[in-house]
Amino acid sequence: MSATSTVYNALRSAIIRGDYVPGEVLYPQEIADRFSVSRTPVREALTRLAADQLVIIAPQVGTTVSKISLRKVYEAQFIRELLERGALLLAISRMTEGALSLLSECCDRQVRAQTLGDGQSLFNADDDLHAALSSASGYRGISSVTLQARAHLDRVRHLGQQSQRTVTEMIREHHALVAAVARRDAALADDILTEHLRKILGDIGRLRSEHPAYFADDLVGPASDPPEITIALRTAVMAAGG
Repeated sequence: MSATSTVYNALRSAIIRGDYVPGEVLYPQEIADRFSVSRTPVREALTRLAADQLVIIAPQVGTTVSKISLRKVYEAQFIRELLERGALLLAISRMTEGALSLLSECCDRQVRAQTLGDGQSLFNADDDLHAALSSASGYRGISSVTLQARAHLDRVRHLGQQSQRTVTEMIREHHALVAAVARRDAALADDILTEHLRKILGDIGRLRSEHPAYFADDLVGPASDPPEITIALRTAVMAAGG
């Protein structure tokens, strides 16, 4: 991995986790010293982060962490729900015992992480469960597509995981989802996954109230609300002959 990619990935993850908060200044020389690299790969990494709309580079001012874009959150939610719900239907028909064991293992990892208070391991196990479910459909690239698109959505997810109630609900929903998949109950599994994925949209109002300086008011026109996602999913399934 190049120096630029190393710095980019580390900074991207740190911003998503909330280690760098919106409005915080990033100093290229400090970053270069931290990673023992020259300022060139740092500058290139920051340019990539600016393209992701995770930082703002202003001449004569410097580089600051961007606010969470609500427009990007809703766009990512649309992409994630459309792809993951579509993959779920295929995954159930193609599910193997090995894939089911992997899903159960992810649930167990979440319980252990919650007990230990390990937020990052909890988040990783969450991502791994959704990736494993999508991969079981036969389309392993789905998780990569959603991962790249959902940077701002994941920033909201990290904020939401600071609530123990939210974490407990998430783990309960994952266990229920895996149980429905194991029974090959596609309708129930889709209902559980849909409600689970949309929970974060219901948390946005609360999170904005708790962290008003973290969010940008950049929604213009109708957001990608759940009915639009459902219509798009049904259209895609019909077009595929499902």
